[in-house]
Amino acid sequence: MATATPNSVIVCIDDERIELTGQDALDYETTRAKEHQEYLDKEAKKAQTATDKAALLAKMGLTADELKTLLS
Repeated sequence: MATATPNSVIVCIDDERIELTGQDALDYETTRAKEHQEYLDKEAKKAQTATDKAALLAKMGLTADELKTLLS
């Protein structure tokens, strides 16, 4: 968990609180924002892949269970 004050960020890891100030706080926020965007991109890609698979199955006239049966 992290909380922010105007000039610092407090990061809690287990029972330890670490206060980041100045460039460290900016770097932390930048890294956190980048990692969150990567997570969102990954989730969007998973959702798009699932949609693409469903569309392909619909085109083929198969359900996911029928495809599993055919492939087993």
